[in-house]
Amino acid sequence: MQVKISELEGKIVGIYFSANWYPPCNNFTPLLVNAFEEFKSQTPGFEVVFVSCDEDLDAFNNYRACMPWLAIPFSDLNTKKNLNSRFDVEGIPSLIILQPDNYKVDEAIHDGVELLYRYGKQAFPFTKERLQELQEREREKHENQTLMNLLTSQNR
Repeated sequence: MQVKISELEGKIVGIYFSANWYPPCNNFTPLLVNAFEEFKSQTPGFEVVFVSCDEDLDAFNNYRACMPWLAIPFSDLNTKKNLNSRFDVEGIPSLIILQPDNYKVDEAIHDGVELLYRYGKQAFPFTKERLQELQEREREKHENQTLMNLLTSQNR
């Protein structure tokens, strides 16, 4: 199924560079699937576009089967190469986040994988303001830590 770029307008778009053969990708993909399922119905919507780094079509198809989002066709090497270059992707997994009002490369958030691992679903909608808020909360939490807080837990 082909989707026109215009169908992505108004949505936060995550461009997901990944491969089935790499364990860190296999670890992150389920986390992204869960986040995607929750975020897609929120406002603004969320869409992911998979850019495969797989070695062959069978590997691509098998890995793609566990993903509920869009994908660049495996055979479209030119688009994959251009996206990789455009966003200066150096490693996988990589999740580039584009905001609906500004799909500019220099405004993209390049550390989507780290943000989801660090903040989970709280990172949505991945705006710079939201991320600053989460960082401030984290900073305050660390500043207010005491030895007693570190050594005790309400769960124990």
